[in-house]
Amino acid sequence: MKKINFNHFNLLFVSIFIAGCGFQAAVFDQAAYEHSVSLKVDALNLMGKATSPYDSCRTEIEAVIVEFQKAYEYAKGLPNNDETVKQYEIMMDPQQASFFGFLARWESEGRLGATFVGDARAEVSRHFDDVIGLESGKKKKT
Repeated sequence: MKKINFNHFNLLFVSIFIAGCGFQAAVFDQAAYEHSVSLKVDALNLMGKATSPYDSCRTEIEAVIVEFQKAYEYAKGLPNNDETVKQYEIMMDPQQASFFGFLARWESEGRLGATFVGDARAEVSRHFDDVIGLESGKKKKT
């Protein structure tokens, strides 16, 4: 049996300890939670108006986009928040079945049918639920 060199053992232990200390779990942030819940309500309400002409809702659309960007930037600034940021990026992708994808389609078509709007609202609601769930599942500060 090979004898372990004590110096190598110490080096290994210190390396593992340092690596372990570098990991920090994401901590619940009340403001991020409130941003995502408020944004969900605003986005879903806006989507419900998509049976009307896009141009008639342009001011409200722009306001929700700005709120979305604020929530995204806030999420990006939080430590260990990569999963939430990825979810926001999915919702912001105009090429996907996402909130921004919905807005792009609404703009290109002028107005959308009620069935499509209902289905899209359900999908976007699930995306927001993912963001809200990620935040509410974080460790609370003690």
